[in-house]
Amino acid sequence: MHTHVCNPVVRLANTAVLRDTAFHLRYQVYIEEKGWTNSHADHRNRTLSEPLDETGKIWVALCNGRCIGTLRSNLFSECYAASYGILYDLESLNEDGTAALLTNFAVDSSHRNLRTAMTLVRATFGEGIRQGVQTALLDCEPQLVPFYRWLGFEVHKDHVAHPEYGPGVCMKMNVERWTERFHAAYLTHVRKLGSNLGSFAGEYRGERRVEHAEQS
Repeated sequence: MHTHVCNPVVRLANTAVLRDTAFHLRYQVYIEEKGWTNSHADHRNRTLSEPLDETGKIWVALCNGRCIGTLRSNLFSECYAASYGILYDLESLNEDGTAALLTNFAVDSSHRNLRTAMTLVRATFGEGIRQGVQTALLDCEPQLVPFYRWLGFEVHKDHVAHPEYGPGVCMKMNVERWTERFHAAYLTHVRKLGSNLGSFAGEYRGERRVEHAEQS
């Protein structure tokens, strides 16, 4: 499938209109595309909203005004996230309530690339650091583990049984070390590959440009 490339703008969905665009994209990806069932899905309006939306921060990536990606973050200290603490075995991390739960990471099929994913993660982690978050956790389908490793996550639990989406893998990331560790490795990698994503990585770190290929 052809993937479109754009420079998405990430916004905190703090209006009813932006939140609705996120709910529609979730429905499109999870219900229509993947064929999953969810007790909170509104099939009449083709939206998917959940109790965690009441306390979480919902981010949307916009391309030419259209929502192409969304990601939600919640603090585990929030009441609705308590069941996830058990599901993810949060106690084993010795967290003091500053861990964050990432859910509903959905991207339109025509924009599934590293640029869109990184832009959403960047905004989410930036806010997380301001909140004192040290660790971020999420669960994903087993076949997506390599993708999340590429983003900087590592496996925390090999198997979790999500009540709505079934079996998955729990991934974790140290938010504070993410920038210094992941981006140093990422920039080195794209220089070696000559990747056209190098300019994006350089922009993320405030660099003016990144060489796309090493000179022999």
